[in-house]
Amino acid sequence: MENTKRNTLVSLRKNKNWTQRDLAEIMQVSQQAVSEWEQGTRSPTFKKAKKLADLFETPIESFL
Repeated sequence: MENTKRNTLVSLRKNKNWTQRDLAEIMQVSQQAVSEWEQGTRSPTFKKAKKLADLFETPIESFL
């Protein structure tokens, strides 16, 4: 994920007062996966990006 998109995920998560672990449990992924998405070393799959978009009520493009 590019820098702006990573920052979006971090901001959305923090706005809900969720830890990476909280989001990982909701998304049914490891905390490491959430960390990698936020650091930009890995991007979520399309299916996970769709779930993030639905969860945060944000366009899917925010996560792809």
